[in-house]
Amino acid sequence: MIGVMLRRWSLVLLLVPALGLAASPARATAEAPPPAPRTKVAKKRLGTLPLRVVKLLPETGQVLVYDQTRRAHVLVQEGDLVAGYAVVEVGDEHVVVARDGRELVLVADPRAPQLAPGAEAAVLDPYGEAAPAAAPAGKAPAGLQPIDPYARPDEGPVREVLAPAAQRESLRGVAVVDPYAPQAPPEPRVVTAPPTASPLKATPAPGSPTAPEAIRAEVLTVKRAELEAALSDFTRLGKDIGFVRLPRGVRLGTVAPSSYFWRLGLRGGDVVTAIDGKPLRTLDDAAAAYVRLGAARQLAVEVERAGARGTLRFALQ
Repeated sequence: MIGVMLRRWSLVLLLVPALGLAASPARATAEAPPPAPRTKVAKKRLGTLPLRVVKLLPETGQVLVYDQTRRAHVLVQEGDLVAGYAVVEVGDEHVVVARDGRELVLVADPRAPQLAPGAEAAVLDPYGEAAPAAAPAGKAPAGLQPIDPYARPDEGPVREVLAPAAQRESLRGVAVVDPYAPQAPPEPRVVTAPPTASPLKATPAPGSPTAPEAIRAEVLTVKRAELEAALSDFTRLGKDIGFVRLPRGVRLGTVAPSSYFWRLGLRGGDVVTAIDGKPLRTLDDAAAAYVRLGAARQLAVEVERAGARGTLRFALQ
């Protein structure tokens, strides 16, 4: 009896550790928190693509597509905007369009409506006019509508854009100028004469009594002593002739016909600009010319008279 009980207890002691080890994973699993369910990131849906590629034209860089929103075949190229999609690339076997930051690769679709024989596809011109939209049954087709290349399909073909309020207020009441409108011929300008016109001054003809005397061209022989005596007294010379210094020379005043300088060929109003090639503007220039006169055998006086220029030449004895 005791032996049977010992065998039963031994069997119980053997089973308890096994049962404990087997229950541990189940208990650990029951105590651990359940894993968090994975959430899927919802991607932005572009909706149904309203374009079908009918034919690729790689030799011209164009593609013929069928725009389901307009129900028309449109010929586009890279950079165009059709049905709200920008044409990014036109390849030999595919075309890439983009919208809302996503790009789609399209290939020729045999299910796309084919262009009728003899019909021409509309060329997409963002600055021109769109093809007429399909008219409901029993109504005439609408006229051509301008295309706004930046408008969304749900906005219609034309989007109204207003200028800022301050700019609209500054232009209130200002007429709009059409630069392409035909220009009216300019009105002739009327020029009226002054109420009292000044009479024209007559210019005396050469050789007339009032015409200025021509500057003598021949060489005049003079005596050195007489010329030195006439030029030695600068104070008396200034009183008799009354010269005025100018930036370009010395202008003579009244020269009497009985004076020595009249016989030399000088006249009242003459401007003596140089003597022997040396400028004559100051009294120092006149004194230097007087000093050179003592050893000179010839004398050249450059003169301006009534707008004419000439040289009075003298031979000294």
